[in-house]
Amino acid sequence: MGISDLFIPREEKFFELLKQQSGHLVLSARKFGDLIENYGKLAPEERGGRVKELKELEEAGDRMVHNLITALHRTFITPIDREDIHRLACELDDVLDFINGTSVRLLLFRIERLTPHARDMAALIVKAAVQMDMAVAKLSGNSNNVHEHIAEIHMLEHASDTVFHRALLDLFDGTDDAKEIIKLREIYDFLKAVMNEAEGVSDTIEAIVVKHG
Repeated sequence: MGISDLFIPREEKFFELLKQQSGHLVLSARKFGDLIENYGKLAPEERGGRVKELKELEEAGDRMVHNLITALHRTFITPIDREDIHRLACELDDVLDFINGTSVRLLLFRIERLTPHARDMAALIVKAAVQMDMAVAKLSGNSNNVHEHIAEIHMLEHASDTVFHRALLDLFDGTDDAKEIIKLREIYDFLKAVMNEAEGVSDTIEAIVVKHG
């Protein structure tokens, strides 16, 4: 603790802002998971409505990041390094961006059916979002318990790798329709990218804990 810390209190609101952001990500991931799980049962207008809702959630997430960064610029002393706060906020937003990007492509590519592999990957995304939220919540308290969530996110990412590889094998073995292969491969790539971004979040949280724990 520096001398200035004795007289100038640290602004603790950033933990709450990050927690709001991670909670928003969980909400978005659950709606995304529900879309993927029930995609084949939904009418086209219902699919469009749900994709629109996810876009609105993504835009709300962008506003959260903007507000957090604005607050960073106006705050003298932060509870953890400001570059760590900035990085974590942006990485959480990247996860949400890729969730939205995946949902938009379902409509752009006029996807009519999704595979069990896509549903499995979406379910892993929801689980990872919950773990990220729990890890962020613990940054302001006893950070020793954060490591269990970091480990779980890594396990989920590895599981996603396995599903992704199986999906590609089945994709190329299951159809000769080049357009269908290209479209589904893009969806798989985006689903995998969501998990890659989630792992990036866990790495950043781990670095924060090592530095400040």
